[in-house]
Amino acid sequence: MEGTSSGLRAIQEASSLDLEVLKLPKGFLKIVEAILAFIAFVVLASFDTELKFRKTCGDKDVSRAVKFGYPFEFSDPVSLPLCENYNTTQNGANFGHDNVSSSPRFFVFTGVLSLLYAMLALGCYCFVANILQAKQQLGCKLDMVGNAVLTVLWFAASCALWKADSDIQYYTQPKMLFTNIAECADAACSVTDEPNYAEITLAICFGFISVIAWGGNVYFLLKDTPWFDQVTARLGGGTKYSESRQPGRVPGMQNVQTPEYNPSM
Repeated sequence: MEGTSSGLRAIQEASSLDLEVLKLPKGFLKIVEAILAFIAFVVLASFDTELKFRKTCGDKDVSRAVKFGYPFEFSDPVSLPLCENYNTTQNGANFGHDNVSSSPRFFVFTGVLSLLYAMLALGCYCFVANILQAKQQLGCKLDMVGNAVLTVLWFAASCALWKADSDIQYYTQPKMLFTNIAECADAACSVTDEPNYAEITLAICFGFISVIAWGGNVYFLLKDTPWFDQVTARLGGGTKYSESRQPGRVPGMQNVQTPEYNPSM
């Protein structure tokens, strides 16, 4: 029973909450990464806007609105005809393009994945760092590789969404809708309220800021791995990073001898 109780006590001590790591760059940046990822994918996933237009039918104006948003599948058509006495076989019309949902979905996927990864990493930093101390080098390597992969994903997702933003604004122009509505031929329809794309632009900005945050954290995580020692050794950096972190040791001073005092001098 004594062995069991001592083992449980060791686990409790090892898994105690340690917030000191949050003062380090890798811990602080993990919090920043999680916040940026949350804002980026929530802003895009909640995007919703509409294009409003009207047509004069005799002595009255008929208004219609086309709503669209994430994931930009353009599946909400305008009900037709606009005028009750207009003879047409159309019962609905849209922008004439299927969807541009692949890039926005990829962006949101990257944001959700990054948030989950950042939360998992913070949990490991704060609760089980001591348990994993024996395998610290492996954990640092995996963390650095994970950050590097997510940096690439954020860059690719942000560039893809940037391109998709141009496509969305092009395909949702009023003229793209009016060309598919026979009643709007010859400028018979007029726009009363244009779509607002500011949230997409904001999501793109947070995406590229995330690239900087995740990419910057790769450097600090690299310094905790043996790979950093190998790189500095090849570049002639002198003392290894791990040696410079040992208590009581001044980097580059381990071989310096203090001259003895000679009274005769």
